[in-house]
Amino acid sequence: MNQPPIDRISLVGRGRLGSALAQAFESAGIALDTDAPVVLLAVPDAAIAEAAAPYAEAAAPYADRTVGHTSGATPISVLPEGSFGLHPLQTFAGGEGPEAFRGIGAAIGGDTGVARELALALGMVPFEIADRDRPAYHAAASIASNFLVTLQAAAEQAGAGVVAREHLLPLVRTTVENWGHRGPDALTGPVARGDEDTVAAQRAALPSELTDLFDAMVERTKALA
Repeated sequence: MNQPPIDRISLVGRGRLGSALAQAFESAGIALDTDAPVVLLAVPDAAIAEAAAPYAEAAAPYADRTVGHTSGATPISVLPEGSFGLHPLQTFAGGEGPEAFRGIGAAIGGDTGVARELALALGMVPFEIADRDRPAYHAAASIASNFLVTLQAAAEQAGAGVVAREHLLPLVRTTVENWGHRGPDALTGPVARGDEDTVAAQRAALPSELTDLFDAMVERTKALA
């Protein structure tokens, strides 16, 4: 028998992601209700087990709730049986609205029926991730997003007083677009060309705290080239 569509959800946690989810659910016609049969925990990873604990109880008011979390790294097994995971594959810096979810990937697991329905309601594209694959999945997401910011901060430091962030930004955007279309074939620059004199000159111009990072990136880029 087909289950009725989800029209209410209890959302726990109103950080950057939780706040964006609250707007997105309401925009999609899913009401926020503390008594809803579906509970989504948008809390830090370290707080998931504690936040989920009451829903493992058989007694009211927590009985018969379907519980999920929004973590990419935490296994579904920390939640009560029959739970789900829903991780939007996007970065949230604060202030995003419902449009931030449209067209992005969403890693789902556990009770994928509930997770898939919620993902589709917000315009996301769901794909299944097993608990055993979550560390690799989340590592890929961290390298793609978190480490990119770290790397661009290093670029900004290297060019301090010479080139501004606003002028580096179009380069970064085009590089990301080229990578999206061409993968490793998008690689350009002196390392890919084998121009060791230019690479040495670049290294000599760097502040000392960036040389280890530079050396590591040169070696990885040589391997890719």
